Amino acid sequence: MSNKPKLSIIIVSWNVRELLEKCLVSIEKYRRGLDLEIIVIDNNSTDGSQEMIANFKSQIANLKTIFINENLGFAKGNNKGLEWAKGEYALFLNPDTEVVGDALAEMVRYMDTRPEVGAIGPKLLNSDESLQRSVRAFPTLVSQLLILTKLHNFIPRIAPLKVYFQLDFDYETERDVDQVMGAALLVRKSILDEVGSFDAGYKRIFEEVDLCFRIKHAGHTIRYIPIARIIHHKGASFTQQRICQKQLDFNQGMLRFFKKHKSVWQYVVLYLFQPISWLATLFVMLVGIPFRKKFKKTDL
Repeated sequence: MSNKPKLSIIIVSWNVRELLEKCLVSIEKYRRGLDLEIIVIDNNSTDGSQEMIANFKSQIANLKTIFINENLGFAKGNNKGLEWAKGEYALFLNPDTEVVGDALAEMVRYMDTRPEVGAIGPKLLNSDESLQRSVRAFPTLVSQLLILTKLHNFIPRIAPLKVYFQLDFDYETERDVDQVMGAALLVRKSILDEVGSFDAGYKRIFEEVDLCFRIKHAGHTIRYIPIARIIHHKGASFTQQRICQKQLDFNQGMLRFFKKHKSVWQYVVLYLFQPISWLATLFVMLVGIPFRKKFKKTDL
């Protein structure tokens, strides 16, 4: 294998040994002769992940591991992996994913033939292989205010939310998009050198939104390509404590995004809505969750 692989697959993992093992097995199974390297960044797992990865090194060609003695998180972990990556393309892949069929080969082939495209996202599937929504528009002030006040749980198809969540998106058709889910995001390494890697100031949410925004505003195209399919085993439903943490991460990420990329007055409006956001979160936690089941679920 050459010193300059075509594809660098970067996986940031923390205490998901069984899922990570499935992910690595699927990559090896469907490598399809691709010249690739796999870079696993383990954020100080304590579930036997490190021992499992060490055992795999003899079974998987060009598997590199970086064991960190702290939890760096998604952005810092991926950035650490990028420091080691030598491929022409970087695929940021969650450890709770499984490659299906020719997905890797199809993504590389697509990028090879479309030099104007800066990044792509495959078709994501749930564990039962049903469709997982993975495309959104960039955030707007109105869409984020509706989310902060939890109205998206009750009127999800109001115009600003319908656009933001891309509720009418045709997942069988290839097309340009604003952003794709970071669970499986392939980017040209040269573009990452140009626009920068992930912003480590985000807390688990909005990192890929920020990166996609910078890629598009540098004049590059982001495409959704359904010909490549990847299973994404999303986490189970959140406990109330985890809902609060997720809401905190979302609010912090949203504010950082608007502070970086939008006007000051929009940032101020969203900042002032933070107390209302927490009251709305409490309301949904206490009495609103039964009503959510009537509507198409979204992430927050």
